[in-house]
Amino acid sequence: MEFNRDDIRARVNMLKEFISCAYHIHFTEYDSHFNRIQGDDDTVDVFFWLDYDGSDVLETWLFEGKPIIHVNSVGMCWVADVEMEDTNLCGIHVMGPVFLDDFSQKKLEQKLDRIDISLPVKKRVREVIKRIPVMSIMKLREYGSMLHYCLTGVKLSVSEYTIRGNYHGATETEMMEMLQSVHGTCLSEKRGRI
Repeated sequence: MEFNRDDIRARVNMLKEFISCAYHIHFTEYDSHFNRIQGDDDTVDVFFWLDYDGSDVLETWLFEGKPIIHVNSVGMCWVADVEMEDTNLCGIHVMGPVFLDDFSQKKLEQKLDRIDISLPVKKRVREVIKRIPVMSIMKLREYGSMLHYCLTGVKLSVSEYTIRGNYHGATETEMMEMLQSVHGTCLSEKRGRI
């Protein structure tokens, strides 16, 4: 199924609205060179690039045709997928970050305490951290599958993802096992986000 760029924008915007009924998840769009085109909050972008260069999004999608879940060293997760026109890359769509558990959120705040930055910057980052939702990996995969459908018209199983990142130095298989063992559903319910 082929969509033009206006159709894709409309579909992604509708998905954002649906998801916002339950969670405040950031959506960011980049061009083919990872220059930011649009997004909800540029402060969140800093976390995405913390220990990531984005190259495997393109590599994975071009060779496997599926999105990736990126996990950074402090346990934040994103779904990244690409928008193609024929064989040309038009854009990269990133949904997130989310925390999979509240431990990751606390770990990030502890790291922030050790960084030598001004108090106003620390305060701003803490405010952003508090707004990042905690959700289960399964819910993130479901939303990622919906994003993939908006971009491609292809229905993707929640098991058809590639996991990448630097989560506790684990391999992809180890990360998958760890990610399945933690989930933010209970914490999300306590916070009233679902």
